[in-house]
Amino acid sequence: MRLLYGTTLVGVPGTEVQLLNSDLKVAGYQLKARATNAGALYIGGSSTVDASISSVASSYGLALAPGDITEFSVGPFMFPAKDLWVDAATANDLLDWVLAVEH
Repeated sequence: MRLLYGTTLVGVPGTEVQLLNSDLKVAGYQLKARATNAGALYIGGSSTVDASISSVASSYGLALAPGDITEFSVGPFMFPAKDLWVDAATANDLLDWVLAVEH
């Protein structure tokens, strides 16, 4: 495993943003909404990638209030990094992230 770090900006609410456009397999992650964000972030998938799921939206998905952190370990059941998307309730909010990916 190796760790990848990044920050994703959601410039326009209602516009889902991909964390990382990669097929790297994710074994776990930590996501943190910046404390200085003006509103909630929403984590989820994208129907543009998989039509069988609902897209994350500016009011739909796993909600992270400013300063909130979520982490998840999927163990042997990894998924592609490109499946993680974020949207925001307000403009120019940031999501900091760490992904544990297959080497």
